[in-house]
Amino acid sequence: MAAIAEVALASMLATAVAEESSRAARSAHRPTVLAFDVTGSLLNIGALTPFFERLFGDGSIVDEWFGQTILYSETATLTGEFSPFSDLAGAILRMLGATHRMPVRPADVDELKELLSTLPPYPDVPLGLRKLKGAGFRLVTLTDSPDSVGRKAGPLANAELAKLFERQFAAEGVRQYKPSRTTYQMVSRELNVSAASVCMVAAHVWDLIGAKSAGCLTALLARNGVAPLMLAGVPQPDIIGPDLTEVADALVRLDSP
Repeated sequence: MAAIAEVALASMLATAVAEESSRAARSAHRPTVLAFDVTGSLLNIGALTPFFERLFGDGSIVDEWFGQTILYSETATLTGEFSPFSDLAGAILRMLGATHRMPVRPADVDELKELLSTLPPYPDVPLGLRKLKGAGFRLVTLTDSPDSVGRKAGPLANAELAKLFERQFAAEGVRQYKPSRTTYQMVSRELNVSAASVCMVAAHVWDLIGAKSAGCLTALLARNGVAPLMLAGVPQPDIIGPDLTEVADALVRLDSP
């Protein structure tokens, strides 16, 4: 009975998401700039699971680590105490080591940083990006972490995707992490376009809520484990799709303003 209830609930959620996506897409106009989140949206953070399995004996702790990193990046913005994302990510790893009673060595922190720079793209990403670029959209990234640190190649370059993007923006540019409005406004200001001409594409609902508050359009990559927050007063994504293939198709179909 429990399994049947879970299937029914999943079906109801999928129907609600599809209806909301259809409604939002009908009211959206065609943006000129697409700003992409990277980690967990274009690049698969699940590739870190073996690292966390080895370190903690539980690969699912990758989700706790990522969630805590986002939480404390937002805390840094609210309190005005900015730290580079790579330093923050390492500090959260050490904090989790303490709370889980597992030793975390400096070499483990270095390994995590290296793994973050070599995350693989989701299978739908290369084709989806090329379709959007071919359709005339300007593609940029907007991330909490810079694409490269020092002289090392960044994750997009390592994934052979960097050449598809016109610019790569990072929170360090304004020393405020997403979902601060200032971070999204940096993109429209630097590209000399209106916020309404920018569509933020991400697999993180909190990211899109921030983009909406800055006046941007939004598209949710509803990957496995991702769903919109259906709450009164919370702005919904203009487009919702299970992967970049479907989101790209929906963006291409939009009419120009």
